[in-house]
Amino acid sequence: MACSETTCTNDTDDTYLIEAWQHCRVVGGTAETETPFNMVVRAHEKVPVKGVECPPLVIERPDTIGGTGTTVLRTEPTRISFFKAVHHDPDAPKVRTGSAG
Repeated sequence: MACSETTCTNDTDDTYLIEAWQHCRVVGGTAETETPFNMVVRAHEKVPVKGVECPPLVIERPDTIGGTGTTVLRTEPTRISFFKAVHHDPDAPKVRTGSAG
């Protein structure tokens, strides 16, 4: 199981859940944020890494009349980093969350 910035390749007989981070930068700036995402790579599969959409950076601060001012800054993707790959069994029983329903 190996991943690059653009592709994950699974040469094994197992399915893996890939945990990764999409790094985003404020457009025209240097401030960075990270957004986690997961992807499943099945046995003997090569898949493109698409990442996720970069959310805007929202900054709230007090204004002069006692309320708050909000600034929304657009962000753009800069890179993807991979945290870990874990064995994934899509047929395994789902873990109960403890919530009623």
